[in-house]
Amino acid sequence: MFIVHFFPFTTHSIIEIQRNVQPFPFILQQKTPLAELLQNFNEFLNRKSELINKLARFFFLIININSSLM
Repeated sequence: MFIVHFFPFTTHSIIEIQRNVQPFPFILQQKTPLAELLQNFNEFLNRKSELINKLARFFFLIININSSLM
């Protein structure tokens, strides 16, 4: 039961972090280690939020199937 209530908040938090950590465009245009690090971090957060969204959809699908069988 705890996981059911906690999971949407986790998904929302990671998506908000991903939105708020968008690096400045002029930093990304430079070919510096900082720009590369920020770009990699941004891509990592994008992949992480996509994975969590897919897991959340799967998890809620299982819950719906389980509740419909009861």
